[in-house]
Amino acid sequence: VYKMLDSISAVRAAEAMQNLDFVVNGSRVTIGNGATFNCDDQTTNFVSVHNGKAMLQLASMRGRTGYNGLGGVTLEGRITKSDLKTDKNGNMILVFNVSGPALSAFVNISLPKNGTQAIVQINPSFRRDLTMYGALSKYDDTKIFVGSKPF
Repeated sequence: VYKMLDSISAVRAAEAMQNLDFVVNGSRVTIGNGATFNCDDQTTNFVSVHNGKAMLQLASMRGRTGYNGLGGVTLEGRITKSDLKTDKNGNMILVFNVSGPALSAFVNISLPKNGTQAIVQINPSFRRDLTMYGALSKYDDTKIFVGSKPF
């Protein structure tokens, strides 16, 4: 039963990525300097792709308000130049540019064949690179909590 559920989840994840309508709920984040932290709340640490836009949100509920009221930052922008490929091993790779008032970045999202755990590499124009690891799900099947977007 568990194998069948895993298989169904993997098919749904692949379809969501193909449709550019998904969320990667971050369970772990690595910043360009090598600092890695586990995400306390995956509903507030995510990358979403929905309706032609991408949103990146990082949060830390450890008593800091941050730019988004969650101890971090929430950035959103329009997706341009997207390209989805499947490599010779069946892994899906989505690359795109995203730009908005406070976000300009190159994004690379890898989803392994028959898997749901994605790797999101974000190369922003203004800060250090960031890598987020987490489960990829269809946008409408995912719970996220969006902080304020002051930019």
